[in-house]
Amino acid sequence: MGGGVGKQAKLAIRHYYWRKKGIIKYESQQTGKAISNTLQHVKQSRIWKVIEIITTLLLVVLIIAGGIYIFRPAPEQVPLLDHYPYSSKLVLDDPLKNNRRGYEWDSQVVTGPGAFACRFYDGTYYAVAVSNGSAQNCTAAKPLLKNFTYEVQVTLVEGDLGGIVFRFVPSAAYNYYYAFYIDTEGRYLVLAVYPNGSLHILLDNTSSAIHRGYHQANLLAVSVYGNQIKCYINAHELGYIHYQIAGTDGQGRIGVSVVARTQPTIAMFSNARVWKLSDTSSGNLP
Repeated sequence: MGGGVGKQAKLAIRHYYWRKKGIIKYESQQTGKAISNTLQHVKQSRIWKVIEIITTLLLVVLIIAGGIYIFRPAPEQVPLLDHYPYSSKLVLDDPLKNNRRGYEWDSQVVTGPGAFACRFYDGTYYAVAVSNGSAQNCTAAKPLLKNFTYEVQVTLVEGDLGGIVFRFVPSAAYNYYYAFYIDTEGRYLVLAVYPNGSLHILLDNTSSAIHRGYHQANLLAVSVYGNQIKCYINAHELGYIHYQIAGTDGQGRIGVSVVARTQPTIAMFSNARVWKLSDTSSGNLP
């Protein structure tokens, strides 16, 4: 080929490069052989570097040796949600392997009738509720939060419901808080628990985004601003709620929780993170 490459050879080189990048959707055997033969000469003549300057093409119609080729960029995949309303203020970042990060997670074990536990064991944080109809909340004393995004990985080991609590306010009579639970059958439940102990169901539905069964990790998340709450499972947005417990300012703890509806329930939790959202934003979640 000497010091140059003919027009047809250049087109063949481009065809080969686009085929490697997954852009070509059609190819004839005849031209494939021509490309292969041409490339052997091109490699020897140091013109291989020309290939590296080829950029993404929107649509090219190329005719070589009787073969017609249509080139298009590979179809764009519709991505899962890969972000929540984040901020630069990561105020809690805890793998939940132990209680040494300074967030002061509940840590207690009660045996006998009405047994329950919030416990770090073997590098994992566990919540346990034994009595039918009981819930066990395990919260971090720090930080207290009002507007935030919170995520944690939840794995049900046995029993009924596992999930997270947020805007949790402890009191001598009844705690009040919001809770977001999943079960092993693909159902999720979002509740508001009032200071008098009454429950208000905010969301109750099923989702194919939930990894079903025991010992299946699910990433639960909420973004909370004012009276707006968005819920997510495994990066899929589930619903959008406008709600605030009457008589509260919206500030409280975050935590994890289990509910033993009809059987003892154990769940383990890992990788908790919280981003604080600005109190002076537009007043709406993205």
